[in-house]
Amino acid sequence: MLKFCKIIPRKLQQTSFLNNSFLHNSFRHNRIPQVKSIIYLDKRNISSTSTNSNTNEIVDFSFPSIADTLPENLPTNDVNSIISFNQSILEFIHNSTVLPWWATILISTILLRTFLTLPIAIIQQKNGAKILSLQPQIMEIFERLKHEVVREVKKRNGTYEEFQSELTKKFKTKINEMYKANKCFPIRNYLLPWIQIPLFISNSLTIRHMVDSTKSNSTISENTIIGSTSEVDIITNITSVDNISTDTLINGGVLWFNDLTQTDPLYIFPLAIGLTNLLNIEIHSWFTKSQPSLRSKILKNLSRGLSILMIPVASQAPMAICLYWLSSSTFSIGQNLIFQLPIIQKKFGFPEKLDTSSTSKQTKTVKETLVTFKNNNSMKTKNASLKNKKKK
Repeated sequence: MLKFCKIIPRKLQQTSFLNNSFLHNSFRHNRIPQVKSIIYLDKRNISSTSTNSNTNEIVDFSFPSIADTLPENLPTNDVNSIISFNQSILEFIHNSTVLPWWATILISTILLRTFLTLPIAIIQQKNGAKILSLQPQIMEIFERLKHEVVREVKKRNGTYEEFQSELTKKFKTKINEMYKANKCFPIRNYLLPWIQIPLFISNSLTIRHMVDSTKSNSTISENTIIGSTSEVDIITNITSVDNISTDTLINGGVLWFNDLTQTDPLYIFPLAIGLTNLLNIEIHSWFTKSQPSLRSKILKNLSRGLSILMIPVASQAPMAICLYWLSSSTFSIGQNLIFQLPIIQKKFGFPEKLDTSSTSKQTKTVKETLVTFKNNNSMKTKNASLKNKKKK
């Protein structure tokens, strides 16, 4: 035993590999005090031969390059790759800042939303403001095209279907030309959901994977160390557990949620998540001045229902996930409120209050025009048929 303890520190002093701060930070969370001289060794960095105290054989430790320490079987599945990448970012922030896991999740969420989704939200708001500013011109174009197409169709005694097709085609062409000239496109208004929803799902899956790994690693560590019979067995069993740094999720919380792998016993986080999501919906509705259509009413009520449904879902989720959900929804509230500040609206060219009434009027006018032409056309057809009957 004495010989074993003397050999290992001597070998560790002969190499500079342990001086690497990355290695130290990655494995500083191991909680096995009995073997302090070797707890920073990773199974991918240790190559040992058989050790026998009755012979002259010595334990051989080799320290390969960083590239050789990567996992042999990298995940091929796209979802697993995304989860591994997200987890590496979280662990990097955690190890670099030496913050507890609750603060790591909170700060990483703020950084992610600030540098990834916030710029897209600004682009979307500016694009929407440009489109709304063009609505008066769009209405003028529609009125002009309406009279032109009506005259053309009447000259050749065209049908309602011809009028509808020609008006829609010309109107769409003119609108696209106007959007292109002003560098604003309606599709940009859907960029944020296409980025934010996959990001939200992938981060939730990543944190869930880390929680499951923490529970599994904690159980495996206890069982394997209890069954170890020698020093080399202890080294092998300790270093056979991946993601050791995530074990601190068990005591990485604060206040009443010290264990981030468990659910909220007081149901404070689930209720807060549901309320913040509802508040986001109401804030967006309040800052949008419009006559809500049937479709918008359905979507709004559906969103409200999903927000309420999040309460029982969050009550069964680990605190680590609830912390991410609450921090993300709170960031959205702050973002929506900041966008309404006059200084921000002036800087980025946002409208003081989103007014979609002109768009609704435009859609209503198009429908009324088509219906009017259809009714007039049907009346002409009826009158013509009556005249033919009278002649007969």
